Amino acid sequence: MTQIEILDDSVSWPLTIPIGRSNYDGVPSAVATLSADIKPWQLIGWRDPISNTIGVARKHQAITLSINSVDAISISFMQRAKGPGFVSLEAKIQRSHRPVILFEVVHFDEDALRWLRDRTQQLEMLFGIPISVNDYGSDY
Repeated sequence: MTQIEILDDSVSWPLTIPIGRSNYDGVPSAVATLSADIKPWQLIGWRDPISNTIGVARKHQAITLSINSVDAISISFMQRAKGPGFVSLEAKIQRSHRPVILFEVVHFDEDALRWLRDRTQQLEMLFGIPISVNDYGSDY
């Protein structure tokens, strides 16, 4: 049975799903059905044992990952200094040098980092994968 949770119900969610992630291919049918019925600003996350996928969806954007291909999930951030910094939730994928960004904000934002930290346990339980934190210090 697909486990689906509303992760955020706020119109002012401090993060975004990266642009270009509007592909609903691989999204379990229960998630696609729910996505059609929820408010566009609601963020949902899921874990589906039948398709062996995890993912997130919001505002007609979705990211679906095969659980077998995910090596790790991490909260990564770099605080502002001379540069803008960033905050993201990233999945390290097997045989890939680049992580898949699930959520991000391209300029460091304390609210975005707090949102991720406050929901770490919920995301770990939903996805079934421990979440680490990568603090890259200050942007230079």
